[in-house]
Amino acid sequence: MPYITSIERMAQEEGWKEGREEGLRKGIAAVMEVRFGESGLTLMQEIEPIDKVDILQTILDRARTVATPDQLRECWQ
Repeated sequence: MPYITSIERMAQEEGWKEGREEGLRKGIAAVMEVRFGESGLTLMQEIEPIDKVDILQTILDRARTVATPDQLRECWQ
C-alpha cells in the first residue's frame, strides 16, 4: 500500500465530501421534481449553496414526506 501524506489524505477526504454533497443535491432535486414539479425545482436555488452533508441528508429525508416545498424550507432555516 502506498504512503499517503496528510495533505493527500485531506484532499481525498475533501473530494469525498464534495462528491457526497453533489449526490445528495441530485437526489433532492429528483425527489423535488417528482413530488412538486417546477415549484420544487425552484427551491433548489436555495439548497444549492448548502455545503453541510448532515443538513443535505436531512433535506433529502424530509423531501420524501413533507406536504409542500415551504415545509421543507423549514428544516434548514
